[in-house]
Amino acid sequence: MDACAGTRMKERVITLHNISSKLPETFSADILSLTKGGDFKYLDDVVNRAKHRAILDFGYTLDMTAFERSGTVHPKRLVVEVLVPEVERQSRLFVEMGIRLNQWVSERITGGAGRMGYCG
Repeated sequence: MDACAGTRMKERVITLHNISSKLPETFSADILSLTKGGDFKYLDDVVNRAKHRAILDFGYTLDMTAFERSGTVHPKRLVVEVLVPEVERQSRLFVEMGIRLNQWVSERITGGAGRMGYCG
């Protein structure tokens, strides 16, 4: 919820790109590292593909079948091989980003001189 009329956004336009463009450059770089590192592209392609076709094979293990999206060929992989390292990678980044974002908001709220007021 954003109380500031100048930065309020409609829900449908809240995207990583739109949000990161409103933050200091360091946060944009953090967000970019979330979406460009690890297996993010693979998982993004899996989610997109899964919306349209069945690519998951349920058995004793959960496999993702081989598939192609936008010219990128993805081999068959075990879910655990993708999700565990990607969750660990993103968890570390979220904590680091949260600390920096809290510091930035705190500085903005106090104005560096104890002045309160988020929108000013």
